[in-house]
Amino acid sequence: MLKSVLIYPYLDRVTGLQSSPQLTRLLLYFVLNNWSNG
Repeated sequence: MLKSVLIYPYLDRVTGLQSSPQLTRLLLYFVLNNWSNG
């Protein structure tokens, strides 16, 4: 959880550069979720 909070601002900048930020955020959300659980 803490890792996600710390890295989120960085991901916001990265997703802001993408053409479809919503899709990228959704993908990154699943990646972070799996990373936190695993």
